[in-house]
Amino acid sequence: MRVKISQFVHYRLLHERGSDLLPALREIRIPSGTSLIDLPSIFVTLSDNIKYVEDNSINDGIPNTEFTQPFLSLLGQKSPGIHHLVLRGGRFIDPSYILLFKSLHRLELRLANTFLSSKFIEELGNLGDLVGLVLHVGPPIPPSTPPNVLRPQLLPKMSRSLHKFCYLKDLELIGAITAISRFLEFTYLRKLVSLTIREEQESRNIQTESFWVDSFSKLEVSSFIQSVEIQQTAQRSWGHPGYSLSITSISPLLHLRTLKDLKIEGGAFCATDTGIFNISNSLPDLTRLSLPPDWYTSCPTIMALVHISLHSQQLNELKIPLSGDMQNSCSVISDSINRLAREHCHALRHLGLATRFGQLTPKQMVAFAQFLHRSFPLLRKLEGYGANSASESWVQVHEIQLALQAEAKFQNAKN
Repeated sequence: MRVKISQFVHYRLLHERGSDLLPALREIRIPSGTSLIDLPSIFVTLSDNIKYVEDNSINDGIPNTEFTQPFLSLLGQKSPGIHHLVLRGGRFIDPSYILLFKSLHRLELRLANTFLSSKFIEELGNLGDLVGLVLHVGPPIPPSTPPNVLRPQLLPKMSRSLHKFCYLKDLELIGAITAISRFLEFTYLRKLVSLTIREEQESRNIQTESFWVDSFSKLEVSSFIQSVEIQQTAQRSWGHPGYSLSITSISPLLHLRTLKDLKIEGGAFCATDTGIFNISNSLPDLTRLSLPPDWYTSCPTIMALVHISLHSQQLNELKIPLSGDMQNSCSVISDSINRLAREHCHALRHLGLATRFGQLTPKQMVAFAQFLHRSFPLLRKLEGYGANSASESWVQVHEIQLALQAEAKFQNAKN
């Protein structure tokens, strides 16, 4: 037997109860695809005890004036002390409602079509408890957009003495790097521990290297930073200088002595052996370095592994592209093994290589395995990555290297 319940029952219960309908409720999560959800009933569940709110329905067909804006307005009245707010969707909303929540610890705004005024960003930067922020800084702005908005080309620069966002520990920014760079003009990231940048396509074809340099320069005050992750967009002419990242564009990061994790994905990367030497020599506490498999203009050779073996002693995981032919590489291998001390030790456990060596001969596989065994004696995982990974011989090389490792342990145990 099916019992039909009136949609007004929650309001009647709330009226009869005279207090919070669900006083133990701490979290509200609204999924996308809300056609089967009684959205108005959410209003009666609000109380001062709510600490986490997530709304994924901003893509749905319900106009903002019918749910999103009334919901945020009432949430600001009934639950002003929430600590974590997540808003996701593709429709424009008025972001000023977010400033009702003065006690926010974490805020996630994945609102690709919501334009953020400079005044809104300034006030957001004044929230003293905000330690985590995920922010979509916005796409190219159509002519019909109101004038006081955050534009990738027109965001005004501000004095860092204003100390906006100075308590942030985790920051993730999504958007064109020109917009991200100008957003960072609002920040003074002295407490930052982790930065993630997810780049989106520019509205016009411009070289972006100077914007990357400018963005990374804002981290000069970040004396606690440990992790930088960059996801480059693939929607551009990455094969030309100035369009993808290079050692030059990340050069400000080499001054961050506390950095432990540097990960760059997507697009391509330009570096030389000297550039890899500068990374390994400048960042002594680095435990993970991950670079894209594709490169342009210049690429490290196997000599880069020698630099890392000698200087990045704490590195635990490495993904790196290598260029050059195997014949020259074997010559470098032979010379470098002679440079390593017999008791050489290194922390590397996981090595990913993106090369164009092709299928190695048995002699070359043995030489490479001996080099890896001497350079990285604790290595437990070796693999190829990128488009050519299936055509390489790293499985066989790894098996030989592990056999050399086992033999060394056996000999040490005998002695």
